[in-house]
Amino acid sequence: MANQTKVAAVSIIKPDSEHNLLEARDVLSEARYMVEFVNSITLLPRGKGLTLDPIQTTGLFYVMQHVADRIKKSEDLLEGVDISPVKGETA
Repeated sequence: MANQTKVAAVSIIKPDSEHNLLEARDVLSEARYMVEFVNSITLLPRGKGLTLDPIQTTGLFYVMQHVADRIKKSEDLLEGVDISPVKGETA
């Protein structure tokens, strides 16, 4: 038993999949920063309401739609990721 070869599972990420992973990460980071910005400008003391005029409401709608589009794009990128498990030997 002392001379048994250990086998470790290793995943190989194909180049196109690696690109998709990196792009999905970047797109999600951009979406997160947009949400953090919206959160920062809407923080109000408890009991105070947020009042937006029609132009601000429209702007908030478009920002949130843009965030949703980025999340969807990330989902699409991640669906195309191909990680193939490969067994590699280690001594």
